[in-house]
Amino acid sequence: MKSCVQRNKAIGFACRVRKNLDFVLRQREQGEDVHEVTQIVLSTLGLVVFPWERERKAVSEMAASLTLDYLTSQGWPAWDFSKGTSSTLIDLIRHLRNAVAHGHIWFSSDDRKAENVVLTFRDKRPEEKEYRWEVSITAADLRIFCEKFVDLVFQTQ
Repeated sequence: MKSCVQRNKAIGFACRVRKNLDFVLRQREQGEDVHEVTQIVLSTLGLVVFPWERERKAVSEMAASLTLDYLTSQGWPAWDFSKGTSSTLIDLIRHLRNAVAHGHIWFSSDDRKAENVVLTFRDKRPEEKEYRWEVSITAADLRIFCEKFVDLVFQTQ
């Protein structure tokens, strides 16, 4: 990962978010009373949503051609779709951004270990009553996804 640049740049902010996530995870490994799952979800904002919002043109060009099947074959975690679908990274990010921005995230439990918590993200249009898109992933896999995504964004810089 490149060194952290200005905080006002999406990539500089993401760099700092990743440092904080790494710190919290190290503290958890040492037995400290920190909330790993909470930090991973918060990191989604800084590692996925901010880069998407601030670097949309570069991210869109890169993400439009990447299918989720291809990314999974390259070691990215798989998402479990229960409503709707996303075949490309750009479509997944668009829905994920909406879910995060509108607080449409549900936790399977209050367990403190990331591998034991399944996160469900839902998206719908404002005028719709029912969610049209729903996807789940463990918090541990969400961490991997966020790190791989921001690494991809770093490559566009």
